[in-house]
Amino acid sequence: MNFGFDPLTVKAREYLRFADGRFFFTAVWTNATPLPEPLFAYALAAVGERIYLFGGSNGVRYLATTYIYDTVTGEWSRGTPLA
Repeated sequence: MNFGFDPLTVKAREYLRFADGRFFFTAVWTNATPLPEPLFAYALAAVGERIYLFGGSNGVRYLATTYIYDTVTGEWSRGTPLA
């Protein structure tokens, strides 16, 4: 899904909410905590108040990294790496 912006630069709860299984956008934009390391070409999934980031590239190689962004605390944590 292309949002037309980098979803990791704003808090997910401000623009991505579940309503009867559908996504919708609000007009509120705020900056979020940057990723612990610069990445691109990753996959994202939003579940509840968290955004899960899987894989991606650091410009040198593709990684098996998993990061979890908590939209309530505004903090990133490491998840279990992809196998």
